[in-house]
Amino acid sequence: MARPLRIEFPGGLYHVTTCGDRREAIYLSDADRQYWLDLLGNVCTRHNWLCHAYCLMDNHFHIIEETIDGYLSAGMRQLNGVYTHWHNRTHTPLGSGLAIIGIRRKSGIIRKFELSEAKKGAA
Repeated sequence: MARPLRIEFPGGLYHVTTCGDRREAIYLSDADRQYWLDLLGNVCTRHNWLCHAYCLMDNHFHIIEETIDGYLSAGMRQLNGVYTHWHNRTHTPLGSGLAIIGIRRKSGIIRKFELSEAKKGAA
């Protein structure tokens, strides 16, 4: 059975999570995390996203993002693709073959009141 189409629309608010293949670590150092954060900033600018929150774990991340123009898939493809390419190029020893981070992405639409309630609870 095919997966349902992802709903994308201008002004959509999404919770997106991506994890490494076989639950392997995708961040091996603070430099990896900093590169990813810089890349997220570039993606947010290029695709006109507002990042409301993020959480970086060793083997996955979560983002709460608002797509002003509705380009969730294009931005996630850039974020995951560029980071994976950089990670593999940076952490793969010469002659050992290409280490691949398998990307699995889930996303869900968040209603605006759920985000405001979450912010109240965090205060």
